Amino acid sequence: MERDKLEAERDEMKRYASELVEKVKNEVEGKEYMIDRRMINTFLVQFLNPKSDEGTKHHMMQSMSKILGFTMEEKQALGLVERQ
Repeated sequence: MERDKLEAERDEMKRYASELVEKVKNEVEGKEYMIDRRMINTFLVQFLNPKSDEGTKHHMMQSMSKILGFTMEEKQALGLVERQ
């Protein structure tokens, strides 16, 4: 009797956990392409700052290209990689 109660409770917890996992998956789906506006703001301010040297700007563009998932052609167009 006690064992049946525990098994029922376990089954209920498994069902609830599965529902939560499914809910999180649905909420996260498609959000890998969302970018924080504050981060972009910071990058732009630093990039356009006249006090930023070329090395800093190049590093920032490399970071942005990774974050935004640039293609090889886009990186080449920006001079981040050499054309082959």
